Amino acid sequence: MDSLAADTVPGPPDTPAPAAADSVELSPDSVAADTTGPNLDSLRIAELLTQRPTVYRQVIIVLTEAMIPDTRYVVEATVRSLQNIANTTERLLIIPPAPPPPDSS
Repeated sequence: MDSLAADTVPGPPDTPAPAAADSVELSPDSVAADTTGPNLDSLRIAELLTQRPTVYRQVIIVLTEAMIPDTRYVVEATVRSLQNIANTTERLLIIPPAPPPPDSS
């Protein structure tokens, strides 16, 4: 006799297993998205974004005095990433000589 015959395979139980105390049965109507109120995830993301600093790719520096023509400046800048990693860089800024005055003759 075959052990996998249809008459030897047990069928589904007649009574359902008892539900756990903390489980909740959901009807198809309650599974649909709740559009009556704000989504808590969206509110949390909006709150986190207001705490995060704005990311810039450029910095504009306004000087109080004009730079002197035909001069070299060493510019040092330190930036900090969103992961709080600092990076310092130095660049040479060469100001060209002033143009000669126009010939008035």
